[in-house]
Amino acid sequence: MKKSVLSFLCIVIFSGSAHAGLIEFVPPNDTSGMVYSMNANDGWSGGRGVVFQVTDDVTIDSVGVFQDLSNINLEFELAQVFSASGAVTSGQTVLASGSASTTTSGLEWIDFSIADLLLEAGNFYHLEFTFTGSSNQNFFYNNSNVAFTQGNYNLVEGTSRGNTSNFVMGAFRLNEAEADVPEPSSLILLLLGMGGLFFSNRKAVQL
Repeated sequence: MKKSVLSFLCIVIFSGSAHAGLIEFVPPNDTSGMVYSMNANDGWSGGRGVVFQVTDDVTIDSVGVFQDLSNINLEFELAQVFSASGAVTSGQTVLASGSASTTTSGLEWIDFSIADLLLEAGNFYHLEFTFTGSSNQNFFYNNSNVAFTQGNYNLVEGTSRGNTSNFVMGAFRLNEAEADVPEPSSLILLLLGMGGLFFSNRKAVQL
């Protein structure tokens, strides 16, 4: 009996809201996307990205873009911003950045690992990728400049040169790191369960 109760309590305490896995931003009004240009830069030299508001705390450990590049220096920047519309980069705080010479085998995901980074609920964030030279293929979703909600991400919208006025958005993704964090209610249940076990054992000894 004691073993089954303890097992139940262990399940309860680790069953809080844990986020994990790849989040690929896909607008509901164009779920397939398409190649819009070939052997062109198509605005990536000025930066293309995605802006969003987080509705629940998440920790991420990588960011990615869907591209077809040959020996291109690809740069990324993830920043906290003040808005999810208009010129979002004004007054931003850069949280992570990096670059790498990149060659792909056709269109494929290119991911950059970063140190675990907490994105806090209610805040706005902007992920942007930049490169000069030509991409072999440029893939975009035509979301018609309509922001959308996906999971724990609200007001998701594509950007070009740090502005949401462009009618298409590239394909971007984040990886949510797995984290088991006990919720306050779970801790209370654990303490109550431990108290029950203590008193039941004490009663058995008295008998």
